[in-house]
Amino acid sequence: MTVHRFDLVILGSGSTAFAAALRAAELGKTAAMTESRVLGGTCVNRGCPPVKESHRSRAAGLRGGTPFLPRPRPGEYRG
Repeated sequence: MTVHRFDLVILGSGSTAFAAALRAAELGKTAAMTESRVLGGTCVNRGCPPVKESHRSRAAGLRGGTPFLPRPRPGEYRG
């Protein structure tokens, strides 16, 4: 059995895991990434839960995400 040694072992393969692996490489370190499912993580392969909720809200005719606050028109003062 071959033994591999790494400076960093990353659990998962989502965007944060890729960022960690790239940063390790920039610092001259070795990294191993593990994934029990499909490479890319949840957001890439199945959609992030916040994004899914936003889509469901829009489908129901609701505004998802941050609260909607109308912007004042140029020159208009709201105080």
